[in-house]
Order: sequence, then structure tokens, then C-alpha cells
Amino acid sequence: MWACLALLGLFCIQQSVLGFRLTKPSPFPFRGRLGRRTGFSVLRQSCCGAPSGSLDGLERSLDWRDFGGDADPWVALDAAVNQLLSAVTTRETETAKETGVGGESGEEDGEDFEALGTPEEPISEAAHATILIVLPDDEKRGDSHFFSKPEHEAQSWERVMKHMNERIKLVSEGFQIQTMGLSDFLSSSSQGRQGANGKDVDVVFFVGLDEGEDMVSGLERSQKEKRGPLGNVRHVLSFSCSQEAGWGRLERLGERRTHGRLLSLLALLPGVAPDLKTAFSTRKILGTLWDRHSSDDLLYLFLVVLDTFVTTVPYVKSQLGLKKLGRESLDCMLGNCKKQVLGCFSDPTCRKALSCLASCALNDQVETYRCITTYESEAFRDFSLCVLQKNNCLENYAPIPERPKPQPLRSFKGEALTHEMAERIFMGHMGRRPWSWKVVAGKNPAYDCFPCQHQLFYRGKSGAFWYDPVFKVKKLDGGEAWRRRHYRVKRAQTPGTFWFSVLDNGVVSSEYWTILDCAEDFSWAVFYYAGAASVAGLQYSGALVCSEDGTWPFKTSEGQEACEAARRTVASLETGQIQTWELFECHNEEATCSGAPVGLSGEARETHNHHPMNAKLFASKDLVPVTEELPMIAAT
Repeated sequence: MWACLALLGLFCIQQSVLGFRLTKPSPFPFRGRLGRRTGFSVLRQSCCGAPSGSLDGLERSLDWRDFGGDADPWVALDAAVNQLLSAVTTRETETAKETGVGGESGEEDGEDFEALGTPEEPISEAAHATILIVLPDDEKRGDSHFFSKPEHEAQSWERVMKHMNERIKLVSEGFQIQTMGLSDFLSSSSQGRQGANGKDVDVVFFVGLDEGEDMVSGLERSQKEKRGPLGNVRHVLSFSCSQEAGWGRLERLGERRTHGRLLSLLALLPGVAPDLKTAFSTRKILGTLWDRHSSDDLLYLFLVVLDTFVTTVPYVKSQLGLKKLGRESLDCMLGNCKKQVLGCFSDPTCRKALSCLASCALNDQVETYRCITTYESEAFRDFSLCVLQKNNCLENYAPIPERPKPQPLRSFKGEALTHEMAERIFMGHMGRRPWSWKVVAGKNPAYDCFPCQHQLFYRGKSGAFWYDPVFKVKKLDGGEAWRRRHYRVKRAQTPGTFWFSVLDNGVVSSEYWTILDCAEDFSWAVFYYAGAASVAGLQYSGALVCSEDGTWPFKTSEGQEACEAARRTVASLETGQIQTWELFECHNEEATCSGAPVGLSGEARETHNHHPMNAKLFASKDLVPVTEELPMIAAT
């Protein structure tokens, strides 16, 4: 969705600065100053009629330095917009309705965000689909590209796919992922193999197979003759299989093969059958998702296949931005945000942000957030605040994921957990250290893998509670920069659960946090969160393993204590249906993290140190005041 916003933003900039304004839908193009023929109908098809992955080849080739010197900025802008538009392959998709906010709501739970948009229809209860994963016959069923943390032991595909089955059922109970060894598969018949709905398996994936060409040739013959294990399977895919053996020759999506250079070239030609284009564009998307080596992207991969070829999965379209935008979106931006659009155009950093976002591949939250954190600017914040947050020109409405919903820690230090105790857990080592916690590892690849993540929880005026994460960003230009966010934290109904809200580069994100577990000596803690940037059409979830210094808690302890810390950490993650092999470890080396701007302002220190709720904690030495004045940066 960010890619669509970027394209639409660039188009609106062109419209604004060239003095054009569309007042009604029109198929007729207009002429820019170069005489290049461009029209909103082209933008509408290009931006959201094709998967944003088709922008891959563009990379970040726009060089906005062309606006300097003797160059005509209007000519350069016109050329840049046309370059972006021509980089996208058009594709017909359904109009995606938008989704409603999930999770608990209401003032008592701290939810005070107003969301815009139309709730999306849920998946039909009658929707069923079965994916069969064919794996090697060895005991481990093939080592995957996922590794346990912190041991870094390779996980079998069998284990990975069983967990994916648990996760896909959170999307729809009627979806399932089965696994089968290659020998059992070869001896079976597709007619006798049934899925959850009593019908044939919908999609077969070959994963991690190294068997020879003779076997593949035999399967290929039986596939053509509509007999044997692939007899009536319409969708077949292969990943991490031997290229020499030719497993790709078995691939089919619908009635179309997806393997072969000649076919891939034909799919790019105008006038080619839509189902051929769909098959090849989808296969490219699936390859991109597989290569990211993320459990979230692996789940998306399965859902994209089901949504494209088996049954409608509205969540996929809301996440991937596959939505046709109408004249209303353009009019909304130009009518309500013309000042901000022009402000973005006049700011080189904002232009780079839009160009970077436009080049992000499909649903790539990692690259999207790197673009945003690399090219932060006041002009970009104003642009996003007006276009998305205040006016919701793209009419997005993404929900906070409701499932899973793990239960919070019930007791702490022998007493039933209270809201006050839960806030004390969040404050962690604040005072003894300049931070509350450092992140050891997290599950979300977009947000949890930044190095040097410091968590600062502290009390404010009038009962307010604040959370400031301070982290280092590796920018796309190769440089590094510290970033800080400023969250408002409110108690939810159940002790140990909280509502978080933040204005991040002009867009409000709302999150529901749960304290899953914490050591009594505060040596480690595990937090779960689920959130959404509703007007950006993004939702996410994850978990954080935290400690005082950012190292694994059971690596710094010994014997029974280490075993117990490891057991409780794994058990708490599993309540959120998270395995350690899904985590991304943070880099917390001293050389990388030295000089972190983790200070609090003088006013914030004063308020926290004199807060009446902290007085008892200070008196018992359970918490110490924040006295050290350290460097800090403003939250953005």
C-alpha cells in the first residue's frame, strides 16, 4: 500500500506543479511539459492493478539530483513519474474492501484512536483449502533455512510446516497444511488423497528434494496423462529443490506452466492470455517471499497462492495493496493536502522517501520501514499526516490482529499481578541503567531486528506512562543514525495488558501489548504485541525477549537457573504461537551501541523521580531515581 501511496503522491505532485486537476473520471490522457502522454487511468491500472513486486526492476534508480543545476525540475519530475508508471505491469484484481479495527476498544481499555474506512468482509466459514508439502524421506525431513535461537540449530521442514499449519488456521479454521514424505507421495493417488473439506488437495509443494531427473520425468509424464500422484492437482510448486533434477518442470498454476525462459518472456508480451500473466507474476511474488527467510513471509506465500487460485482471502489484498484507486483518492490528496504535496516536492529527502517506497517489493515491511527511517523529514511527516492520518485518502482500515491472544503473566513475586506491578516490570532497570530493557531478539523482521534497541519506560504527569524506544538504523545509503519514538501507554482491562499509541512519521500506530513472563530479579522478560497502522493498511504482531544488557538470559547464568530461564522463555513465546526459530537476534555489541542517546529530558526525569507511585519503590530500593544526564535525541 505504501508503494501505491508513493506512486499516487508522485502523480499528485506532477498534477499540482503543472497546474492540472482532474474533475471527473476520464480515459483521455493529458500532455506533460515533455509531451509524454500520461493519464490517471494509467496510474490507476499501474499502481494497484498489479502486484507491487513488479517494481523490483526499478530498484531506486530515480536520481532526484536532476532537480539541481540547469535542469528543468518540471521536466525531470514528469520524466520520473512516467518512469515509475512504465515500471509497473498492469493486472486486473478485485477491489479490496477495507478492514475494521480488531481487539478490545473503548476508553476504559485505553483505545482512543479514530479510524476511517469500511470494514472488510471476513472469510466465509465455508472456505476450505488444503496445501500438501512433499518432503525428503530422511529422518529430519530436510533441514530448512530456519535456525533455533540462540543455539542456531537447523530446523527440519517437517517442524516448520507443522507450525505453519497452526498459524494458517488463525486466518481460517478451514485452511490446513499437511506434510508427506516423497515415497508415500509417489505411492499414493491424487484421487484417493483428500483435504480437510473431503475434496482433493488444492496445492502441492515440493520442498527440499534432491532426487534425480528420472523420478521427475516419470512424474511429468503421469502429470500430462492426468494420472498418478499429480493426476488432478491443478497447482504445483517447488522450492529449494535440485535444479539439475528439473523439479521446476512440474510447476503449474491453474492450467499454466510457470517454468521455462521462453514462457516467461511470452508472459511479458501484450495480448497474452491473462491467466498466463497471472501465473508468472504470482510465481515471481512467491519466489520473493520464499527468499526472505521469514516465517511471516512464508505464511503470506501460502495465503497468496490460496487467494489467487483457490479461495478469496481478503487479508492478502489488504496487506499487499491490491486495490484499484478511484478519482476520489486523487481528489482527496489535491483537495485536502495540496500544501503538503508541494512541500514534499520541494524537499529532496521527502522525494527520496516516495521514490524509495515506490520501489519496495510486495508487502515488504522490512524495506518499507527502512525507507521511512532512512528518509525521515518534517515534509514527509506532514505529507503522511495529511494524506493518510487526517484524510485517509486511500481509504484503508487495517485491523489489529486478534489471534493469537496470549494470556498475561498472572502473578509476580508470589502475588497476583496488578497494574502497578505490571508497570514496574516495564520500567525494569530504569535508574540503575539509563534504560529499562535491551532487546535480545524479536519476531517481527521489520521492527525487531534493528541493532541496539533500548526500551525506556517512565512515568509522566497526571498518571501518564510513556515508552521511548531508542534504536540504531542502518540506512539505505550505507550510513547509520539513531532514531527515537515516543509512545503513550494506557492500561488495558486485564493487569499485564496495555494499549500503546505512537505517531510515527505522520501515521498513528495502535498496539496491544501483553507481558508474558518476567524473572523476579528482572534478568529477563518476554513481551508480546499486536498492532496496526490502520490508515496505512498495515498490521503486524511479534514478541520481544529482553534482558538488562541485551544478551540471552540463559547464556549469562548457569545450571538449574539457566535451564529454568530457557524453559520459561520458550514456554511464554509458545503461548503467542511463536517458536524460537522465528526470532531475529539484535546486535548489541558495545562497539555498535556505544553513545546511544538514551537520556531523558530534565522535565521528564523530574516528573518520573517525584511521581507518587514511584516513591514506595524508591523507598524499598526496588527502583532507583534517574539522576544521570545523558545525550538524547528528539522523538520522531
